[in-house]
Amino acid sequence: MLSAPFELLLRQIEAGAADVIAAVGRLDGTPGKVCISTPSAGYRRLLLAALVSVSKRPLLVFCPTVDAAEESASTARNWIPDDGSPARQVIVLPELGVEPMEYSQYSRPLAFARARALDLIYTRKNPIIFTTVQAMIDPSLSPDEFQALATTLSVGESIAPHTLARRLVQ
Repeated sequence: MLSAPFELLLRQIEAGAADVIAAVGRLDGTPGKVCISTPSAGYRRLLLAALVSVSKRPLLVFCPTVDAAEESASTARNWIPDDGSPARQVIVLPELGVEPMEYSQYSRPLAFARARALDLIYTRKNPIIFTTVQAMIDPSLSPDEFQALATTLSVGESIAPHTLARRLVQ
């Protein structure tokens, strides 16, 4: 559900700039990319909010830093209209946090966070992804490779220790 102040603001934008909101809605049906880069930061957020509100396609939003991606994703979670359908997933794809060619020194927490984000990206319909350019060029498995190697364990589930060890090594 949209927050009341945001919903009021979005309605004011729709009333004051109906042609802009209509144009954003038409963008949803065209192939390619949408770049919102030159307006002020506040106006960029409003245009992105309108795009999130009307778009049914996956969205990829590049941010200057991981912190900016986290902040924008947190805000975007309030932009998704509650129309009774399953909520779209807002995902932050983190960087590995290492210099190029130094991937043997990666951070386990960042690697786990990245693996979780990739799992959500690969399994959710029409995700909204906030990330950085560096995160996009960090090495990743293809969706098929990732799914082949992914294993989900549930509380109370039994698995033979040697089978678990083999999966963890993979």
